[in-house]
Amino acid sequence: MSVYISPNLTKKKTDYKPSDKITIYLNYYFQGKKLRIPSDVTVLFKDWDKNWKQGRKSDPILKTDQNHVSKNILLKHHYRLVSHLGLMTLKVTFVIMAMNHMKFQLQSLKKV
Repeated sequence: MSVYISPNLTKKKTDYKPSDKITIYLNYYFQGKKLRIPSDVTVLFKDWDKNWKQGRKSDPILKTDQNHVSKNILLKHHYRLVSHLGLMTLKVTFVIMAMNHMKFQLQSLKKV
């Protein structure tokens, strides 16, 4: 299970103008499947930090955006929420697998 924050780019990066608006998505990967979750955050192409993971502060939206603080907080909140829900899904899956295993063990004991 993993979650990534990325812009929704529908064309090549070179075709975007700095003034183009882009929506930011959260990509959730689990068991080989991908779920794209749109956030309500839109930024100008020039305000998206392409190398935000390598930065010291690790904020995906640059300071050139007037609402960069609130947008970064909102994105990180969405990230934590999706990650938490993903962990809950893993726990539920594990519990179901454990229950199925116990059920199988009980059935094999009844046969003996």
